[in-house]
Amino acid sequence: MQPRLKSKIAQVGQRNWQPIDASKPEQGEYHLIDYTYPTPGSPSQGTLRVQGRVNASQPSESVAELEVKFLVNAPPPQVPGLWVQSASTVGDINADVLSPCNTSITATPRGNFQVRELNLPTPPLPAPPSAPTGVISLGSLASGGVLPRPGDSPNASGVYQYKISNLNQGFTVDNSSGIPKQIEIWVNDTINLAGKTLIHSCGAMPNCGPFQVKIYGLGIASTDITLDQGTVICDVFIYAPGYTVTNTAGGTSSATECGAAGSGTKNTGVFWVNSWNNTGSVRIPVLDPPRGSWTQAPSFVSYGSIFLLQPQETWGSWTQAPMYVPYPPTLGPIQTWATQEKTIN
Repeated sequence: MQPRLKSKIAQVGQRNWQPIDASKPEQGEYHLIDYTYPTPGSPSQGTLRVQGRVNASQPSESVAELEVKFLVNAPPPQVPGLWVQSASTVGDINADVLSPCNTSITATPRGNFQVRELNLPTPPLPAPPSAPTGVISLGSLASGGVLPRPGDSPNASGVYQYKISNLNQGFTVDNSSGIPKQIEIWVNDTINLAGKTLIHSCGAMPNCGPFQVKIYGLGIASTDITLDQGTVICDVFIYAPGYTVTNTAGGTSSATECGAAGSGTKNTGVFWVNSWNNTGSVRIPVLDPPRGSWTQAPSFVSYGSIFLLQPQETWGSWTQAPMYVPYPPTLGPIQTWATQEKTIN
């Protein structure tokens, strides 16, 4: 948390008088008396009591107390389509973008999506899980290959787990019918998807989305992800917290689309990476937060539907903050307000 913000919160929490506008002392001061949130859930109701005063310590001093009630709504369930840790140039995007507050983000989310630069101590992305013993080596993946391949066996949890040095070919996973397949791929180094298609077909299957096909970038010797106008990524989760995505204007557009024919949608992936940089005039990323909720996120991510702010020093790891969701709750309009008899001096 930024030091100035942390200091301000501490002062308000200690009920210290705060200037409404430090440059205009004639506007007076305020301080927090009490805040109650008695009915957890969504929506719930918060009750705030504050005092305001003018002409402090003067014969004409006047103090008023106000009680305000408003709705408190739970955070939205969807994950950010793009989560970055460093400065990024994104441009137009159909997805939420999440980043720390001190990070420069150039992005224009369309529709109801937002750039969420939070004045909260966003925890770092956890390290990717290590490839387990017995993970299947892909060697060189054939262009347009289908996963799982004939003869591949899932682990005890039913997940097909693979490893590969560099991912530079596309593949297809069909979950549009039958028993849903879970795919995990650990990539040691480069992820070059320029001109490639990664197609995870969900069709009309319920609860199908990007978290059923996961790509983990380990970044042992290289931390580059390259996309271009010919890249098509449909319902795939790319988790590479040390990687930089370069989305270039080069390449030849593919006729393949994600979803309905004629939609023009070429990228409904979810990217949690270090940074994202567009170069030149590129196609607008759609990404896919509507299909991805926190409750569907990978098991190494702790999540929940209730926002809980804890001191950063006590976290250590996400498993120590199991109810943490990085989006804060939203406040609804004021339902009632009323002046009160002064309860404290």
